[in-house]
Order: sequence, then C-alpha cells, then structure tokens
Amino acid sequence: VVELAGSLCLGLGVFSRVASFLLFFTVGVFANLFHFDVTGVQEFPFGVPAGGAYAFEPSLLSGAIFFYFMCAGPGKYALRPNLL
Repeated sequence: VVELAGSLCLGLGVFSRVASFLLFFTVGVFANLFHFDVTGVQEFPFGVPAGGAYAFEPSLLSGAIFFYFMCAGPGKYALRPNLL
C-alpha cells in the first residue's frame, strides 16, 4: 500500500514529504535490513560479488532518493506545492 500510494503522491506532488518519509523507511531501511539478513554484507567494501553488484544497492539508492525528496519537498511543478 505504501509503495503504490506513496509513489503516486510523490509523482503528483501531493503530500510529497509524508509520502517520501514513508517510502524512505519502507524501501531505504526495511528493504536493506532484509537484504543484509538474507545475503549478509557480501564482503562490502572490499569484496566483489559474483553478479558484479551488491544486492542492497538498488534499495539503498532508492532510500537516498526518497530522503532527498523528504528534505527538498515537491518542487515547483507539484499539484499542491504548499501542502505539507
């Protein structure tokens, strides 16, 4: 529910700070905890995984992007820029 409604709100610019906060904790924190629990740290930062990339990189990048939107806000092309 958070991924669907939050991404829609973030894309439209409505409640973008609240949506990005929820998406940050869902994807950026909980998904990384899941990846670290399942795969471990994969010899980070010195080892190179067999697939060429660490399993936690996409969720960590998504979390960083949502953290940016949480701090910066919706922008000037939002439907409701002054709404939270």
